Amino acid sequence: MTIKLRVITDSLLILALVFGLAVFGGLATQAVSAGSPQTASIPERVIVIFNHAINEDARAALENAGGRVLKELPLVNGAVVLLPNEAAASDIGTLAGVRSIEKDALVFALKPPEGCTPWPDCKNGGGDGGSTQPAEVLEWGVDRIDADLAWSASSTASRGTSVKVAVIDTGIDKDHADLTGNIKGGVNFVAPNSGPPWTRVVDPEKWDDDNGHGTHVAGIVAAADNEIGVIGVAPEAHLWAVKVLDRNGSGYTSDVIDGITWAMNNGMQVINMSLGTASDIQAMHDAVDAAYAAGVVIVAAAGNSGDGDGSTNENLE
Repeated sequence: MTIKLRVITDSLLILALVFGLAVFGGLATQAVSAGSPQTASIPERVIVIFNHAINEDARAALENAGGRVLKELPLVNGAVVLLPNEAAASDIGTLAGVRSIEKDALVFALKPPEGCTPWPDCKNGGGDGGSTQPAEVLEWGVDRIDADLAWSASSTASRGTSVKVAVIDTGIDKDHADLTGNIKGGVNFVAPNSGPPWTRVVDPEKWDDDNGHGTHVAGIVAAADNEIGVIGVAPEAHLWAVKVLDRNGSGYTSDVIDGITWAMNNGMQVINMSLGTASDIQAMHDAVDAAYAAGVVIVAAAGNSGDGDGSTNENLE
């Protein structure tokens, strides 16, 4: 199945990704500016965007200005740079070709509404595949959009058959009995949290879920129709775990950008991001725009924490 540019061929799959997701998107932009005396000595992790692709001259200029390049973000012509303090951003901003500097803001997997299961209870859930598994139920969200009626009335397209979905989150439980049939692989972008940041080496194979949120989201999308647990809105979609959030459900914006880049480069048709942040980072907008322009369907949560006013719009444009 192919999803062409800006054309969604299976609305049920997209609705599946929207249900139950947490807030992604912007409040106030966090610009990097000169620091106060209290924060002057605290290292600052930033995303530096150039108006051209990163090259050796750009890397050398960043290092000479006191920064340490942690990694590059080729999708947005950027680099993640560790500065000695917040005030050093002003020096970086004067370098030739620098378009912008923003904090590499933290993003979070936010808790679903009270009583929402199986997260976090789904962590490592269902892994034994034994006879103790509960009988399959049609959860509220799936029932609410009448997905089951579409399954019985139309072609395999309504079940998301073979649609490639990247769940950019905390990973997916590799052994979950309701998901193993649809999980096709994964990748990890979360670095270990010990040692200096520039020495931390990411193991791309460690994409198993150590939090539970990504497994919960994956179940909403594509829990298999296998007579146990729950059933996803698109029970025949193919899942890839793109782990950008750690065991506490937090991570960096730059890791999310890496996840988007990987999804684009590996033929994903749909990207789901159930993430929350208090920052509006332009580099993130640029990454999403690039994926969308390449024909990838982007699904990001509108959130569980709106103002209750139906006339206002909390969506990230």
